Amino acid sequence: MKVYIICIGEYSDRHIDRVMSDKKTAYDWVARYNNYTTWQKAEIEEFEVDGEATDYRLPFFVSIYGTEVTAELSEASYADFNNVCRDFFGGYYVYVKANSPDQAKKIGCDLIAEYKAREAGIT
Repeated sequence: MKVYIICIGEYSDRHIDRVMSDKKTAYDWVARYNNYTTWQKAEIEEFEVDGEATDYRLPFFVSIYGTEVTAELSEASYADFNNVCRDFFGGYYVYVKANSPDQAKKIGCDLIAEYKAREAGIT
């Protein structure tokens, strides 16, 4: 099932004004609202709610610098997951999906180890 979230405002003033389950009703409401305002236009964001293929894992940003491994919750749901990158300071980082920071660190370390092995021509 999809829901249509109507947001109004920009930057720190952006907020959810209403949630609708009918696409036509949502788009009609936004069109009428935007017709009567010259600022803070309403926009629609569509979301799938509890679909069968919903992935409940969280996005994490995992980085390794020397021996220090960190996993931080990330807002980058659009990220290129499981693609290891090297930064300018000699560290490695990767976005992963996991259920906890510890699981994210494990997944990230495994992916980075595979990346380093390919870099060294071992695999």
